[in-house]
Amino acid sequence: MEITLDPELRAFIEASVAAGEYATPSDALNAAVTELRRRDEYRAYVRQALAEGIASLERGEGTTFTIQELRELFSEKTVRACAERHIS
Repeated sequence: MEITLDPELRAFIEASVAAGEYATPSDALNAAVTELRRRDEYRAYVRQALAEGIASLERGEGTTFTIQELRELFSEKTVRACAERHIS
C-alpha cells in the first residue's frame, strides 16, 4: 500500500516521531487509523441508538420532559455518579 500525505500532515507525523510520541511514522499512522475506526464504530452505534429511539417514540413509548426536569435529572445523576466514585 502506498499512501501520499499532504505536506502539513507529513510534517505533523514527522514531528510526533521526533518528539518520541511514536517510534515510527507507521506507528503514528496505525494510531490515526485506529482512532478513525473507533470514531466510525461510535458513529454507527449512535446512528443505531437514534434509530431505536425514534422507533420507540413512534410506538408511543417516549416520555416527555421539560428542560428544567432534564436539568434536575442530569444534575441528580451527576451527583450520584460522583458520590459513587467518591469525587468531591
